[in-house]
Amino acid sequence: MAKRLRVYLSSTYEDLATYRERVFAALARAGLDVARMEDYSSSDERPVDRCLRDVAQSDIYVGVFAWRYGYVPPPEHGNPEGKSITELEYREAERCKLRKLLFFVHPDTREHWPDRFDDEKIGPSEHRGRLITFRNELATEKTASFFRTPDDLATLVLAALLRSGVVDRPYYVPSRPSGFVARPSRTGPLIAALIGNDPGAAANTIVQGPGGFGKTFLAVDACHSPEVVGAFPDGILWTTLGRAPNLATALADLHVQATGTMPDVASIEAIAKATARALEARRCLVVLDDVWQPEDLQCLLQLTFPRFLVTSRVTNLLDQARERGWAEVLVGEMQPTEAATLLARGLHVDDTNRRAILELSDRLGCWPLLIDLVGARLMEEYRTRHENLTSSIERVVTLFDQRGVLGFDRRNSTARNSAVTNSIKEGLTFANDTSPGVADKATELAIFPEGAAIPVLVLADLWHMPALDVEEDVL
Repeated sequence: MAKRLRVYLSSTYEDLATYRERVFAALARAGLDVARMEDYSSSDERPVDRCLRDVAQSDIYVGVFAWRYGYVPPPEHGNPEGKSITELEYREAERCKLRKLLFFVHPDTREHWPDRFDDEKIGPSEHRGRLITFRNELATEKTASFFRTPDDLATLVLAALLRSGVVDRPYYVPSRPSGFVARPSRTGPLIAALIGNDPGAAANTIVQGPGGFGKTFLAVDACHSPEVVGAFPDGILWTTLGRAPNLATALADLHVQATGTMPDVASIEAIAKATARALEARRCLVVLDDVWQPEDLQCLLQLTFPRFLVTSRVTNLLDQARERGWAEVLVGEMQPTEAATLLARGLHVDDTNRRAILELSDRLGCWPLLIDLVGARLMEEYRTRHENLTSSIERVVTLFDQRGVLGFDRRNSTARNSAVTNSIKEGLTFANDTSPGVADKATELAIFPEGAAIPVLVLADLWHMPALDVEEDVL
């Protein structure tokens, strides 16, 4: 039997007990072996000895940090330098050259963090200095992420481990974007549909809704959940089709995700058979994102063994593909509080402007795509004019009201699309006023396929500019 990956979970305890429990449950559900201090209660070994031995015997180190330095064992317990157990565990992970994944409580939670768990406020003076020095060192790590809630942390840790390359299962789910706003009223039904009462018998699932309503982000969020990860022990694969996909490439990508190798055949029929064999008897989930055509769906459904999660803006896609028995999750407007949170990302909202944010998000139809566009302009207004947020909101409302972006008929797709078009036009005008020529360059990017990664050198050649100028002046 293959050895299970062993994860060492390190943090201070009393302040992060609930967070640790959520992480442990998520990793255990995914079949990972977790070493943690909660298992030490019946041991006669000194904490330092046991902790460092467990770190050395692990495959990967997960460090979770808040505002405490932690317990400092006495010198006679093998700690002559007076370091906390948390720091000693980190040093041992470094010595053993373990892969390290670090997670910090988000700074914006600090005002609500209990003072008794903040050494910089009321901790011993020697702890304050050591905590600041230690955190400053940790801040240089490139693998750090930030969390706000216990469930947020569990999701981040699990996703980071699956993407690290040390876990023996494919996981190709895109990362949740920075500032992602969860939609539990939609994610909950989607997770339930994916795993069902018996994960092995869960139905294929389709997420449907108009363009720009967040179908892909909803699928990403669900596929980050420990419940879904645990339900598919052979991994989660992902491919995006779009309006005119190359199906041979999509099938080959799935083969690579499942096996690590390209199929050694050329025709689409042969690639489909090779990919089907690679997925045979695997308990995995295959996500087909942004499916437009029923024949494209039928082609991918030749892979009969995995379960499928499909996102599509086509309301009758399953009927056209002659598919029955699928679970369906419909995606529409965001809840008012979700929409307001999305609009206010990165802004300091208080009682003086909270109502204005709610009203503006409502006039934007609680539509994620349009809120993203207008929110970006609101952020630019706030940053560049150096005025208070209420004034920036008023300026944006006046501007977009004049452009016909606000208060459109939510049920009319033509009106929705017109609002987006007008918002983009205004954004390009603003960009061109700020940096002349940028609007034309943005328009020229339409020659590239949607979602394509464009090398800077290609853009430099397209725009007849040095690559450094492209990075500094345009991007």
